Amino acid sequence: MLILLALAACSGDQADIATPQPPVVTPPVVVTPPVDTSVPARTIDLDSPGGKGGAPAGAAFIVPNGTPAQLSAGPLSDGSSGMKLVATGEGDALMCTESVQLGPQVTFGTRMKVSDITPGAQAWQGMNVELRARDANGALISPSGSRYVLLRNERAAGEWAEWEAPIVVPTGATQGEFCYRFVNSTGTLEVDRVVIKGALDGVTAGAGADTGRPMTRWELDIPGGGNGAPTGFDFLVPPGTPGTSATAGAVQGGTGFTFAVTQAGNSLACSQPFPVSANSAVKARVRVADIKTDARAWTGFVAEVRTYDGANALVSPQGSQFTTIATIKNAGDWVEVGKGFSAPTGAATGKLCFRFVESTGSAEVDWAEAG
Repeated sequence: MLILLALAACSGDQADIATPQPPVVTPPVVVTPPVDTSVPARTIDLDSPGGKGGAPAGAAFIVPNGTPAQLSAGPLSDGSSGMKLVATGEGDALMCTESVQLGPQVTFGTRMKVSDITPGAQAWQGMNVELRARDANGALISPSGSRYVLLRNERAAGEWAEWEAPIVVPTGATQGEFCYRFVNSTGTLEVDRVVIKGALDGVTAGAGADTGRPMTRWELDIPGGGNGAPTGFDFLVPPGTPGTSATAGAVQGGTGFTFAVTQAGNSLACSQPFPVSANSAVKARVRVADIKTDARAWTGFVAEVRTYDGANALVSPQGSQFTTIATIKNAGDWVEVGKGFSAPTGAATGKLCFRFVESTGSAEVDWAEAG
């Protein structure tokens, strides 16, 4: 139900991770959230694969060298499904959401449980929930008296609790990722979901975007695209890349598009251009099978957006060549992936692309939307 930094922003911020924390300001009072359907909210369920570093879809797992920690998505102790972070040695491993476009009034909510915790000696150590606020270029913006915006500090084990906290967004911040980390501490954290109220890209990960935005939809079940791709897509095979195929037709449980790679290369299937803006989004329904990849975070079956200016020249976002929507490293059942993102300055159009990055496997895509 819970573009991490854009995901790339967090994965590249090793300096952000390793820097010791000064004493922190007191976090805001947290309360049990009332039901409020009037405020746009982004919900991240944290129960499906596809994130960075083995994290669930909509998140990333960052582990500095020498930090013993594990992250998994699946069943939790109360029978729900979500994310489990286990820190078995002191370090600074953390799990962060995708980057979220922040409005002027934002409230963060989550349902979580901390157990088996041994906190560090300092009051600001333990299991911290925090916002890493950033400007439009992805640069970190710190609040007064701390490096990150602290939302909650847990130093003792407890039962499942649902809470939310209003956020004072630092001046100049337009985006950011919400992170969970054991600061010089050990323990187990379980998170059922994240709900961010007041996010400008208020979409449900894997489910949709602003219903008022014009969306281009591809059903991907009719031949007619380039090199065997379905209508609306092109299949691109660089010279010297053998063992790749693309077909439109039957997929498991219906019709769609099958993309198979038997030798690692850089073949990809890309949509026709669609208009992009400061509040764009894409989503797709995919199933990955027989995938072979490695431990590097960026390898696997990747859905990404490539953005272009009016002269059709590539325009890259801050810190990355393309905007990553999802990276799937394990075979599994059908899953919907989706992401709201802000197009880079100067970008006019985008293409939604699928590719196996230094990996092999087979993927089926039922449908895709972008706008």
